[in-house]
Amino acid sequence: MPLDFSLARKRLGSMPMCLALVPLVAGILFDGWFELPLWLLAAGFAVGCLCMYLCRSRPVALLHAAASLFALGAMLPALHEVRSTVPYGRSLAMAVDVDTEPRPREGYSAARGRIAAWSEGGSVMTADERVVLWLRCDSVAAGDRLTVVAPLRERISRHADYARSMRRRGYVGALSLSEADIVARCGDATSTLQRRAVECLRATGIEGRGGAVVQAMATGSRDALDEELKRMYSRSGTAHVLAVSGLHLGLVAAAVDMLLAWLALFHGGHILRKILGVAAIWLFAAMCGLPASVVRAAVMFSIFQLSRIFSSSYVSLNALSATAFVMLVFDSSYLWDTGFRLSMLAVTGILLWGVPLARRLRTGYRAVDAILSTVAVGVAATLWTMPVISHEFGYMAWSGIVVSPAIMVSAAVVVVAALTAVVMPAGWAAAAPAIAASFAAEAQNAVVRWAAAWGVAEWRMGAGAVFAVYALFAAITLLCWSADRKKRVTLPRYDDYVRS
Repeated sequence: MPLDFSLARKRLGSMPMCLALVPLVAGILFDGWFELPLWLLAAGFAVGCLCMYLCRSRPVALLHAAASLFALGAMLPALHEVRSTVPYGRSLAMAVDVDTEPRPREGYSAARGRIAAWSEGGSVMTADERVVLWLRCDSVAAGDRLTVVAPLRERISRHADYARSMRRRGYVGALSLSEADIVARCGDATSTLQRRAVECLRATGIEGRGGAVVQAMATGSRDALDEELKRMYSRSGTAHVLAVSGLHLGLVAAAVDMLLAWLALFHGGHILRKILGVAAIWLFAAMCGLPASVVRAAVMFSIFQLSRIFSSSYVSLNALSATAFVMLVFDSSYLWDTGFRLSMLAVTGILLWGVPLARRLRTGYRAVDAILSTVAVGVAATLWTMPVISHEFGYMAWSGIVVSPAIMVSAAVVVVAALTAVVMPAGWAAAAPAIAASFAAEAQNAVVRWAAAWGVAEWRMGAGAVFAVYALFAAITLLCWSADRKKRVTLPRYDDYVRS
């Protein structure tokens, strides 16, 4: 198939936010490696903007714009550097949420968390401070809410470069915790709306591991999950299904969009349809307790959905890039958040590879097309997130590529059926969807158990290898965009026709 690189240039030209996002991200990464004075970066940004305005040559103006965005990205971490509202060095009672799985080090484990509240002198103050956790205990896992009595240390690490990097990512200090410092685990971190949703699901009678998975996926409450179940999902590469994320919000948005499809028949109905979809996303996020990862995903989907209102010929990847651009300008530390990166990469993979592959696999039969689309989307999302998962968690779950289509189908059934059970006004009406959700969750557990038994390689990919893999993905995408798919018919030359 002949290649026409002008097609790729034309495609990139229709997505200006994709081009703007690249130098911004490069600037943020540059600040993580090299420290330049803020005044110098501000001067570079101002000069770049001025040169871009005065330049008459479009290619040179684009270079000045890229330089300005690079300087802006390098400035953002310093502008977003925060100070803690929690006093340093004093032993305080604190509620701490563990955001990541602890990683073993020499004699201790390292994790990242947030101080949700702290108390001193009988008064309780709310907070939202990111902290590094140095753990000398083995019973702490991601998702736990800990009540601790310990001092917050301003010094994050003895290594100055690492400490500076963590501060630029929004971390205000470190907590060193042992078993003696932890007063209680799994405190009541649920909101009233989340608690009521959990009670509605429990009232339907679903229980066991299936009920625990339904409760986690539909309400964000993971209190009922046992350690073996968590480990099984982690080793199979499907742990993201248990934590409410962009996948779950996307399922809710898709379900609401399908239910309200009839609004498109009326004038302006598509606008109301998207607005109600955004409202449903935020209602679901509130029901899950509004954790930071869910809020980020809700913001991303809200911008993405609303962008479709103002342009009927929108480019999905451009809208996604605009979302990432706005969120990084608002808080550059999002770039260092694993959940943010996985969400953005999964959606990018789906848009770049999953959707085009699903279109090319169409057969004309709706049932077959639905299955093939699910497979294409699942494989694309898994491939695009696998390098980051390997770098962050130290394993390559090859089985995730195989089971991801089945997991996406079961996740859709669990989330939609469970939410239907929650909103049903009568207990007997909620029983049927709750049973369907529990059955789908049990089937999902069986698939995950099978996947966890094979196809897992213990390997932590280095940062350079991760960049190389995504550069390869980008090159493959550009080559696919450059492929000339026009049908060509070779006609005989006129003189040959005359001779014949």
